[in-house]
Amino acid sequence: MACLLPLLLLLALATAPIASAEAHGPNFSLKAIGAPGGLPYFVYHSRRGGTVGGVVRVTNDGDRGGTVRLYPADAVTGQTTGAVYRSRRSPRHDVGAWLSLPIRRLKLGPHQSRTVRFTAAVPTGAGPGQHLGGIVAETAALKKASAKRTSRGAFQVDLRKLSILAVQMDLPGKAVEKLTLTKVRPGPAEGFQTLLIGMRNEGDRLLRGSASIVVDSESGERLKRKKFTLDTFVPHTAIAYPFPVPGTALGAGRYRAVVDVRYGHGHRAHLVSWFTVTEEGLEQVFGSESHPPAAGGGGGGGGGSGPWLLIAAAVAAALLAPLAIWVFRRRRPPTAPTPAVTYLTAIHFEGGRSHRHVDRLRWLDPATLSTGESTRAGMVEWIRGGGRLRVRRDDDVELTVYVVDGRVSLLRTGSGGTWTDDLLNLPTY
Repeated sequence: MACLLPLLLLLALATAPIASAEAHGPNFSLKAIGAPGGLPYFVYHSRRGGTVGGVVRVTNDGDRGGTVRLYPADAVTGQTTGAVYRSRRSPRHDVGAWLSLPIRRLKLGPHQSRTVRFTAAVPTGAGPGQHLGGIVAETAALKKASAKRTSRGAFQVDLRKLSILAVQMDLPGKAVEKLTLTKVRPGPAEGFQTLLIGMRNEGDRLLRGSASIVVDSESGERLKRKKFTLDTFVPHTAIAYPFPVPGTALGAGRYRAVVDVRYGHGHRAHLVSWFTVTEEGLEQVFGSESHPPAAGGGGGGGGGSGPWLLIAAAVAAALLAPLAIWVFRRRRPPTAPTPAVTYLTAIHFEGGRSHRHVDRLRWLDPATLSTGESTRAGMVEWIRGGGRLRVRRDDDVELTVYVVDGRVSLLRTGSGGTWTDDLLNLPTY
């Protein structure tokens, strides 16, 4: 049985970076009570036509009373793998449709809790394998505050927090582990080059694996080679996995990509896919004045140096001193990302589930494919020193991460003068 880490996320729809807005109000969380095997989430071994049940404790960890909505949801695969959960208004076809909650709204005072029973009725026509969904607790009312103006514009607070508890249903039948690779094509990411690798889980098991990609020029010259890992892949879902091109970008030309994935119990998926990088695509990624070097040797682009590399070197030199000072001040610090655009991949909460409780963050440098982990304080200092940090949503929208000053300095995403809580949507660890 695939191992699913407990997923207890706080999601939010927000439009303000005001620290005091997070310090007050209701904050709901979910806890599994008596889950099979003592797990912090629910895994049931059931049968078609069978019904199972469980208990969750809903707690208001905030300092004010409020009303919480409870509803079931289906799980799907996130853009970079890992399980994510559909919204309240999304259709339910799997575990989200099997779950029944007799209580859909609760009013709880500060630090009050209540247990809620639920049932999961498996349809007689359900397929074998592992099915994944969850129970969601959503703050019923948007939290508002007066508009404020900062150096980055005017903002109005609108907060709604979610907490999700996973429910996995394992049904009998022959295990089918089948990951299919479809095609490779250039991605639309702004500022650096990506390749989108089409993947589908056509089996009935939660899959994880390790992968590699090789890119050759049309003439057969080896240009890129890199390994990466795949997190939980939900059955019967598909994604276009965004692979950041390491090192020098690929110039305009035609290329061959070879992708290998080893997953499940000794299975392998293999793909050979030709793709074309166009001048229009390069302009979309890098802008009209910052193209990578033109393809050479029959569409290569793996060698040489371009203006964007000189700019990156200058940025690295400018940021090296403050970064070194921060590392020197901390005893046994976690690694910090290298300068230039860096992407957050996961967050760790400590003592709660809001922005102020994010204490560690994992990151990916798309230029080198290096990864690491930093404290929130380290990231704050890195951004203040000129580092650029982003979060990429499942719909390919990218949001910049800013520092929000208050009693403590927080990190928060924003776009177009509006502040969001997409940082809290990242996978947790």
